[in-house]
Amino acid sequence: MMKDIYAFFLDIDGTLCSGGKVPAVNTEAIEKARKLGHKFFIDTARSLGHIPPAVTALGLDGYVAGIGCTVVVEGKKILSENIPIGVIAELFDYFTDSGRKFMLEGEEITVVNKHFENPDGKYIFVESGKELIENFGSQVLAKAYIPHILSAEEQKNLDERFMFFQHPDYAEFSKKGFSKATGMQKVLDYYGIDRSHCVAMGDSANDLDMLRYAGISVAMGNSSKEVKDSCDIVTCDNDKGGVSEGIIRILGNIFP
Repeated sequence: MMKDIYAFFLDIDGTLCSGGKVPAVNTEAIEKARKLGHKFFIDTARSLGHIPPAVTALGLDGYVAGIGCTVVVEGKKILSENIPIGVIAELFDYFTDSGRKFMLEGEEITVVNKHFENPDGKYIFVESGKELIENFGSQVLAKAYIPHILSAEEQKNLDERFMFFQHPDYAEFSKKGFSKATGMQKVLDYYGIDRSHCVAMGDSANDLDMLRYAGISVAMGNSSKEVKDSCDIVTCDNDKGGVSEGIIRILGNIFP
């Protein structure tokens, strides 16, 4: 057991990053803590292929991505799950036919329907569920993203079948039975770190399962009231270095 080592799990948007960038004070605190032997992981709803370059450049110990469907530890993929392609194809046609955008985030590619624009060429356009099965059936497509508010009936249906979240202006879902928390446990088991030495930092509703699972939970100052009320520690806002503040409050002053 790694008794004196903490494993930190960081959400990206609204937590580690601000405007797509990592505040310098966060980078410095993470580097200091890692030199002391502590482990740092990104824990995000984004798929592995959607993690921003500013985050991958940090060279952390690994990733829990796609709402827990992909887990990478020190460059080794120890979990890789995807939504069954037949189910995805059915939903792809449903949202396309209803005139709404539908995106599938994979570990390597991003597939979208015809309602998306593609100004920088980073998406792969697919016309139908049939084409999706024929051309991308072997791809790991871990998460669906729908930039719309869904009806109550649609939300209920998806919540029953998937790990589903409806946010104020978009929805997302992944395979049932997987979550940010289940991904955390995979990492803890890998290292033999006790749950009491597991730290989660987040800001939004889709972080609640990992925050509640962690031995120590940290909410950014910009978090919703529900998230703040669920956490042990509330820091300053993410753009002011909330992650750095959380690290220091847990480990003590790690700066000379």
